[in-house]
Amino acid sequence: AKLTYEEVQAFFDSGKSTPQLKGLEEDLAKMLEISQKLLKKREAQGSLDFDLPEALVILDASGNILDINQAARLDSHRLIEEFMLLANKTVALHVTRLAMPFLYRVHAKPDPEKLKAFSELVSQLGYKTSLGEKVTPRLLQRFLKQVEGKPEEPLINELLLRSLKKAVYQPENIGHFGLAFTHYTHFTSPIRRYPDLIVHRLLIELKK
Repeated sequence: AKLTYEEVQAFFDSGKSTPQLKGLEEDLAKMLEISQKLLKKREAQGSLDFDLPEALVILDASGNILDINQAARLDSHRLIEEFMLLANKTVALHVTRLAMPFLYRVHAKPDPEKLKAFSELVSQLGYKTSLGEKVTPRLLQRFLKQVEGKPEEPLINELLLRSLKKAVYQPENIGHFGLAFTHYTHFTSPIRRYPDLIVHRLLIELKK
């Protein structure tokens, strides 16, 4: 059965099942519990979560845009996110232990000069923070908690994101700064991302 995020979220919110969810209630409840534990573990390690707004485009029958709203980020979305992150991390760790050539998704440490400029900018908004050469994901995470729920949160999140380096694909593993992971790859979307397809092909070769 195909389920939508909204159908699963309605079950999480109300505890009431539907014909579409029949027989999956226990599994979904357990998956939600596990995903929440995974999120707490990531947060404890300093993993960053910018929670930037995502656009929801509403089209008519002819494909014309009727409206653009902000898409809600549901627990059902977060559930899938956490399991995808875990799958990507697990695959990267597995291949590393085999000492085989691989394609990693890496995120280098930020440029101290860019973080200094960011610190000076947000100080104009009334936020004091010291982000230098020894910056860690946990330090940035603590700063993001300061602006959580504030009107300027989306702006500051966007500015900080632009101050960080871009994540890239490469065979040399240097870890993923933003996620606070020592090993990471993209494995879960082979029908959408070509790097994921490459990773699947490498895994198939490892089986031979």
